[in-house]
Amino acid sequence: MRGKVALRDGIDAGEARSVASFLPLHGSDLQVKPPRFSRPVQVGAFGMVASDATKRYVSGSDAGALLKGIAWEACKSSALPLNLAFGFDYEAAVRDEENDGGRLSTPLTPILRCLAEESSSGAFRSLLERVNFVTFRNNLNKIMNTVYNPSNEWTIGVHRPFDGSPTIFLGIQPGSRRSSNYRALRGAFCGRKFEQLMLAEPSSSFSEYCAVVKASLGNHRIIMSGEIDGKDVNTDEWVELKTTQEPANERSNDFFKRCKLSKWWVQSFLVGCPNIAIGYLDEGDLLRVERVKTLHLPKMSQDAFDYRRILTFADGVLTWIARTLATTTAPHQLRYFPAEKKMRLRPMPAASTRHVLSECDLKTVSDLLKVPSCRSSSSQERARKRQKR
Repeated sequence: MRGKVALRDGIDAGEARSVASFLPLHGSDLQVKPPRFSRPVQVGAFGMVASDATKRYVSGSDAGALLKGIAWEACKSSALPLNLAFGFDYEAAVRDEENDGGRLSTPLTPILRCLAEESSSGAFRSLLERVNFVTFRNNLNKIMNTVYNPSNEWTIGVHRPFDGSPTIFLGIQPGSRRSSNYRALRGAFCGRKFEQLMLAEPSSSFSEYCAVVKASLGNHRIIMSGEIDGKDVNTDEWVELKTTQEPANERSNDFFKRCKLSKWWVQSFLVGCPNIAIGYLDEGDLLRVERVKTLHLPKMSQDAFDYRRILTFADGVLTWIARTLATTTAPHQLRYFPAEKKMRLRPMPAASTRHVLSECDLKTVSDLLKVPSCRSSSSQERARKRQKR
């Protein structure tokens, strides 16, 4: 389903695809089995620890100490309600949003470094040579959440750097300006406070435990990394922490079941996190905490979202990306335009600083895949020469 459509910023959408082109046309089409998603298997881990304005990489052998246990006793009913909004400073929150480095491109370097540490195993190297996509979970979240949250614009960097290798790397790209809405910023503040409460974490500390897992969707073999919030100290199972306003009416309840539960399912399901702790808020007050199993979310939504549509959509998008990049090794950009319900996959401008892989990353990938780095395409080399002029 190709065609010329007028998109924002004067972009000619010759490579645009409609969101609907990846979805079943009718409910009856879902009777066909959706693409299989294999159970994620952890193949590595790394950590990130903040010190002043920088983040320090922690190798897998030491990263386990960063995965904190959940302090379930902190949310006993006798301690609730609890004001999580205490200390919220709106002006400071706006400044933080404006200066947020999270809107900058996020390098794949930590994932590649983790893979390099694990690559001594022959079986692991064989896996790397056959993988189709390497990415942070965030990028797959964006694609899959489009089905039930179609109003959010997003951009993803896409690069298959070497001829003879099927591996495509997805890079987190800068998004649009974030909201300065008071309720949204206060909600984010309460979410961080909830994490600190549940993890018994000092408010000044910052650390991330990131799992690296392998999985497959349809015919696509995927290696992805995602942050894990904590673990149940009794079972060692991973736990994701979420907050939401207690639905106050039918409309907000419908939004909760359709949009929020689908997003939480995607985020936890992708990396195999089996548990979610939901903190229900009344404005800034924590009212109650509910423990749910990730696999129970579709039933909890009362069929407000269908996971089969999400998997079918994601499989279609990844297939489109793989086919488009099959004959090129130039960096591309995948962008979703909510107003048109269209995605556009186009080569990155030669002068763009939003490339998915740095020169150092390309060397690491070349070593991992045993592909000579000189085999990058002539179009990529020409782009680099234009940048130097």
